Amino acid sequence: MGRFMIEPGGQKAADLTGQRFGLVTVIGPAKSTGTGARWKVRCECGAERYLLGSQLRKWPPETHRSCKPA
Repeated sequence: MGRFMIEPGGQKAADLTGQRFGLVTVIGPAKSTGTGARWKVRCECGAERYLLGSQLRKWPPETHRSCKPA
């Protein structure tokens, strides 16, 4: 059975910690803004940022402006 976290309003969200989406890996949950579960992620370049769970599933980020070309 998967792990879940509770969002504001009592809704369950799957725990995405450790999962990879494109070039980012989910580090753990972040404080929610009331618009859905937020996650702290780390890019392969080492940059860390916060994304909504819906952004991870619908739009796996391949790059962002903090990435430096190889």
